[in-house]
Amino acid sequence: MSVAYFKLFVKDRGEPTINTLTYIAANIRLINNMGVRLSITKINADEVDQALLKKLRARNINSYPTLITDNGTVFVGYKKIKAVFEKNKDRFTKT
Repeated sequence: MSVAYFKLFVKDRGEPTINTLTYIAANIRLINNMGVRLSITKINADEVDQALLKKLRARNINSYPTLITDNGTVFVGYKKIKAVFEKNKDRFTKT
């Protein structure tokens, strides 16, 4: 099985971040079994990494949580991130 490396960027606070991280925590075993390795980066308002923000803004990413897949597809917001995993989870569990 090939491995896909996804990047998740979250703010250091807020309901969308909490919902996303709670969902990931509840499903991480299945997500990993699907061949997805997820790195999570916290965007801390008090300790902003300007270089990272510049790279994200260059990709028109100004809102969080944001998921970037291994092929560069960007999903912004808890509902869209959850939908990506749910769609693939359904497909994975049916095989």
